[in-house]
Amino acid sequence: MFTYLRRSIGLKILAVVGVTGLATLFSLGFLFITAMERNLLEENATAIGKTADSAVRGLKAIMLSGYTDVATAYAGTLKKTEGMVAFRILKVDGEEAFQPDPDAEDDTSDDAAPSEPEPPPHPFQEAHLKQAIASEKAITYQEIGTGGEPMKTTLIPLLN
Repeated sequence: MFTYLRRSIGLKILAVVGVTGLATLFSLGFLFITAMERNLLEENATAIGKTADSAVRGLKAIMLSGYTDVATAYAGTLKKTEGMVAFRILKVDGEEAFQPDPDAEDDTSDDAAPSEPEPPPHPFQEAHLKQAIASEKAITYQEIGTGGEPMKTTLIPLLN
């Protein structure tokens, strides 16, 4: 077959055009996939920003009304948001705010042993928390999670 390719100019041209076409096809496919990935990441960031903004607005409204029990329930609901690994409302010192009262009566059962709070699945970086508080602006950063997957963390300070 290669001897025939050496003698025939038509097959040489066809081979060059075919290889060039395949290279172009793969290049365009790579560019399309890269652009698609970039757009999906931008949409994801926008959705996360809107979710965080909605949570901040709701929390501000609850805090202004002074209902601690509602704020605790709201924080619990936010933690169950689908697709989020962790959603925490932190105090200035980094401790979680609006924790359920451990002394409150639990109406589930009297025989159940008191449960200890679960450790957060993803620790935030204290330096970023201090930066968000000092700048009074939202801070978003990406790091590697406990399982080795990339994690995006957003810290939004609530101004008094």
